[in-house]
Amino acid sequence: RAEFDMEIYLIIGSKTGGEMRLPSELNPVLRRLRAALPLSNYRLGMKLLGKITSGSNFQLSGVRYSADFLQGLAEDKFSYLIRGSLKDAAPAPILTTELAMRLPFRAPNMNVVSESVSMSSSFFVREGEPIIAGSLDLTAGESLIWVINLRRVAP
Repeated sequence: RAEFDMEIYLIIGSKTGGEMRLPSELNPVLRRLRAALPLSNYRLGMKLLGKITSGSNFQLSGVRYSADFLQGLAEDKFSYLIRGSLKDAAPAPILTTELAMRLPFRAPNMNVVSESVSMSSSFFVREGEPIIAGSLDLTAGESLIWVINLRRVAP
């Protein structure tokens, strides 16, 4: 059974705001995003690290505090859950994942409302090549882009 280091990136794309430098391993992803989406700025919202073994399931969850995660959030705190599985297959392992988040937004009446957002995907693993697993339009002019990169751990 193969073991992989897993990097999960949540990138915030926006039409406004300052560009922040993304990790260099995301340069191929950034080129694809600029060609496909009408957003001009991208910044790293969150990076999570984990390990996964083929034929197994995984789960990452927590509460994150970040003042600059999304500009439209009513509070600096949100919760996330990422789960999935890695199955042996030909020509490459298949990663199935689901991302769920509860994000606090301010309603028109000024009350804070927690909205649940989620996305899921399944794809063949291309080792060492970041994969865009999905994107969500969250606020006016901001999108959340979910990127996953797997690298095989040497035996």
